[in-house]
Amino acid sequence: MPPAVPPTLIVFAEDARQMEVVLSLTPELEALGLGPSYMFFAESEFDTFDRYYDARRALPQLKSALASFREALRRVPGDPGITFSVGYALCCLRAFDRALSVFRKLWPLCPHLRSLLAVWIGNALVMRSFGGGVQAAEWFNRAIEAEPLWPYAHYRAAIGCRESGDLTAATSRAERSIELNPSYPYGYYELGNILLKRGDYLPAIASFQRALGLAPRLAGARYQLGRALLLSGRLAAARAEFSRMTQEFPRNPFGYVGLANVAALERKRAAAVRWLRRALALDPDNPQASANLGSILLVNGRFDEAEPALRRALCQAPEDPWVGYHLAIALAHRGKVGEAKAILGNVIRHCESYPDMAPVAESA
Repeated sequence: MPPAVPPTLIVFAEDARQMEVVLSLTPELEALGLGPSYMFFAESEFDTFDRYYDARRALPQLKSALASFREALRRVPGDPGITFSVGYALCCLRAFDRALSVFRKLWPLCPHLRSLLAVWIGNALVMRSFGGGVQAAEWFNRAIEAEPLWPYAHYRAAIGCRESGDLTAATSRAERSIELNPSYPYGYYELGNILLKRGDYLPAIASFQRALGLAPRLAGARYQLGRALLLSGRLAAARAEFSRMTQEFPRNPFGYVGLANVAALERKRAAAVRWLRRALALDPDNPQASANLGSILLVNGRFDEAEPALRRALCQAPEDPWVGYHLAIALAHRGKVGEAKAILGNVIRHCESYPDMAPVAESA
């Protein structure tokens, strides 16, 4: 069961659905002047799995909400729900270290919130950096110990295990979230992610389809379904899913990233570049679109164009070893050998903390 929450707790509607927490505009929120901030969070429908993209899109409203929470906390010092909301808003703004500081200070003071705090400390650790799943595992396990029947805790623990490379434990956690609630779409979504990482494409496809049957607007499942179809060689079906994504979520760049991936596999590199530029027109700082564009330009030998695209990607995802590796190649081809070597040193250090990146370290 979800943990009990104070009336002043505010989370995004999407996160509330994942956590199976029911939130409503209460007299306490109204009395503190938090009605507008609550309505922003309650009505915001995040249409993608990429919280970085979501937070950037909602940046002015997030900053306004954070200011409201801080003012309310000044008027009601120590309120656990408002304090959590400050940390939550910081987490959504990707100020992870500050968010962790808030959550950890609450930990000894609010025993009734510990399962929720444990999950969000783990969430912040996972989102903060590559390899964060290892640090997060302890916190997700604390949440499960406190709320063993809470599907969300098992679902997030599955993400932490997957991120840290323990796919056996990740599978067990995802399956447990589904056992606890067979209608929980996020359990199927995460199980699909794990199966996709294993290379088990057909069961991954079935899992993503099950998630979409329960939550048709779960854009992450739509994108991952397209990826699974793509990796299984069903290019036409993958193209159809990504095209549908661009129709259902026209502001989301990932549908166009998917279409670019299809084009790249079909060796239609010019088309892939066009799709990626369309994605970047929607979101100029999207790291995946920039990284993919840089990689395609690199393969085409267009090193002078690849370098700025990969630099943009590295600014947005500084710990992604693949981006650093490809940028180092582009720099070396352009005669910037000293900078290329320095970047490769960072690549190797990041590979040491991220299990999937061993091939990059070996190549570097």
